[in-house]
Amino acid sequence: MNILLLDSSTSNCHVTIKSDKNWVTFNTDIPYDHTEHILRIIDNSLKTIKLKIKQIDFTIIGAGPGSFTGTRISHSLIKGLFFNTEKSILSVPSTSLFAFSFISDFKKILASISKIYENNKIPNLVIFSMIFGKKNRFYFSKYKLDIGLNSFLKPEIFDMPLVEILKQVKEDKLKNYFNDIYLVDDPTHLQSFKDYKLEKFKSYINGIDIINFFESNLPEFQKFLITPSQLLPLYIRKPDAEENFYK
Repeated sequence: MNILLLDSSTSNCHVTIKSDKNWVTFNTDIPYDHTEHILRIIDNSLKTIKLKIKQIDFTIIGAGPGSFTGTRISHSLIKGLFFNTEKSILSVPSTSLFAFSFISDFKKILASISKIYENNKIPNLVIFSMIFGKKNRFYFSKYKLDIGLNSFLKPEIFDMPLVEILKQVKEDKLKNYFNDIYLVDDPTHLQSFKDYKLEKFKSYINGIDIINFFESNLPEFQKFLITPSQLLPLYIRKPDAEENFYK
């Protein structure tokens, strides 16, 4: 199978393409300037593994929420590339792509340094996957290490000011969770967390592990696949232009 993974919902633009046993993956931090580069990135990635866009069987796309412009760019591009086709697309919340990538790598670390994971005694961690949404607000979802298909595809996504998120942190602590870990698009936005004993990480996407997860669970994913004409961005709030128009 030939699979394309694309996300441009944040300042980072990520592309991973798998063709049989060949892989190419590309990350670049070009803050909200994806229009200039995203098509070239995909084209060069395809050429690297000697593949043409029409040979892609499945596309996994970061649906958002995040940058309105960045999310719209990736969705418009996929619609254009696969216009008038029935290509299969899996739309995944971008918070899930970040969370799954971290969880996948974290489990590998646990398996290599302790018997905790090997004995299926997974620490009761709470993972906040957070994307800065301007106006001192964040889009975020909460995950646990035993992330499954449902929480991967259908997480509850919040849109809150930082002060409200801090209240949720306190509630989690009261539930005696092992610890909280935060994945964020840009950690500089989290200065208010400095007085909390929290682990913070810059978000990233592990495209190889995500595609492997998709392939190994393809029968379960089948019912969630859509066509290019059905693809829509995941917007949690209205764009500024729309909000200002009705003021």
